[in-house]
Amino acid sequence: MDVLFGLLRVVLDALAPTPLARTFWIIFLAAALILAGLALLRYLASGLGSGDLMATLIPSSNPVAAGRRRFLYVVTGLVGAAGATAAWPFIAQMNPDASTRAPGDLVDVDLHALRPAQRVAVRWRGYPVFVVRRTDGMLSAMPSRSP
Repeated sequence: MDVLFGLLRVVLDALAPTPLARTFWIIFLAAALILAGLALLRYLASGLGSGDLMATLIPSSNPVAAGRRRFLYVVTGLVGAAGATAAWPFIAQMNPDASTRAPGDLVDVDLHALRPAQRVAVRWRGYPVFVVRRTDGMLSAMPSRSP
């Protein structure tokens, strides 16, 4: 289960790195899963060997009305898919600009250039982060932590 949630998180991070866009995609995927589950339950409740899935989902005694209803369902699904595709640029514009993301990205520090007991201050998101190369004496002077 953790692998599934990890994969879902990777997909959501790729689709929408901002919380607002991620919330949209979570709601969209949850609604799609609920609708697919309801359709599957209705199909299974009607009997597995009954034949056509669309006829099971759209029962009707009048074949003309059933055909018209089937056409409307297919067209509605296609229009919904086209709308989701057309909405993609609007969803993608919710992602932050590269200049906004840059201060929060990784910071490179050359640790090979540090001498023993030397301290270097690096800025990350406007906050100082201190990197210290401790000597063996400094490490032995530290209090030990036991679990």
